[in-house]
Amino acid sequence: MLVTGEMLRSAREEAGISLREMSRRIPADKGYLSRIETSANPAPDWIVETYEDHLGMDIRRRTLLAGLAAGVVVPGLVTDAVRQMFEEESVPNSVDAWVEQMEQHAADCMTVGVGEMQQRIAADLIAIRPYLATDPRLWAVASRLMVLHGAPLTDVADGGATARWYQAAVNAADRSEDVSTRVWVRGRSALNMAHPTAALTACHQHAADAAQISDTPSVGRLMALISSANAHALDGNAPAARQSLDDARRVFDLVGSADAVSDYTMPEWRMNVDTSLVLARLGDHHADAMQQEATRAMPARFARFATHLEMHRGLALAQSGDRVEGISHTRKALAQLPIDRHSVALRRLYNEVSTAGISPATR
Repeated sequence: MLVTGEMLRSAREEAGISLREMSRRIPADKGYLSRIETSANPAPDWIVETYEDHLGMDIRRRTLLAGLAAGVVVPGLVTDAVRQMFEEESVPNSVDAWVEQMEQHAADCMTVGVGEMQQRIAADLIAIRPYLATDPRLWAVASRLMVLHGAPLTDVADGGATARWYQAAVNAADRSEDVSTRVWVRGRSALNMAHPTAALTACHQHAADAAQISDTPSVGRLMALISSANAHALDGNAPAARQSLDDARRVFDLVGSADAVSDYTMPEWRMNVDTSLVLARLGDHHADAMQQEATRAMPARFARFATHLEMHRGLALAQSGDRVEGISHTRKALAQLPIDRHSVALRRLYNEVSTAGISPATR
């Protein structure tokens, strides 16, 4: 939920702290804080978190509850979050219970529509917030949930907002002090950012940081390498992309999963899906064979990934110079998937196919 400057000012005044005192505590320029508190725009996340730390309150939760008490009608997503706050039995009461719920979300993300998953996970993110101070281990849960939720953007070209969302997830992972979480969050965040309208510099950085934190083979490290391959392909650096893809295959041979299907695992068919995108971006003729192999091995219930593969074929056509056929193929593939399954990633991929071969200056 977005927090406005008015909400910050109200919370500060309720706590009996002057603007001058708040500027001293943070520390930050008094005029800067005044501009934030009087602005109609959402307050920066770091300012919200700093206010919450110094005021000793959860401003988002406080605002939701105040709105409920006042009879304010709020969007369905927020209504669900409020309901969950009051239904004690629906909120996990231990780290193990939170981990179990997080893992269920990771499994459901593979088949459930993105809209429903974002609503579920957003409710859990609001519910878990008050417990983070009492058990630091929950930062590992919260950071992974943030990545599963994804950047909640309506504008698929807003690379800056995407980068800020995943940086917040990385910061949360670091607070967990759990190595596997820090690597996975960076690797998965980088993978989510590996598209033309993202801040590819941030994608490269998260992938490189994941590798630096630990060289132990893991799904997080694997995702970081796949991210690097995609980012290099988008940069036009084919040799580096192929090297990263080769490195990813070697890690996959050690950590690939044959059974479990979750956003925390990497079965063979999904590895082939990810590889096909890199090859399609490179215009490599092996992309088609990889797509056929992925289609053959993919369980029928993963319709969204089947759509990804068809769109990869459209991208390969567009990259080879046949933009008209590539766009037509991609549009048909996307139209066959229910609209509630149209993720931000799929919409971005459609945009990528539509602009393939067009110089950035003329788009």
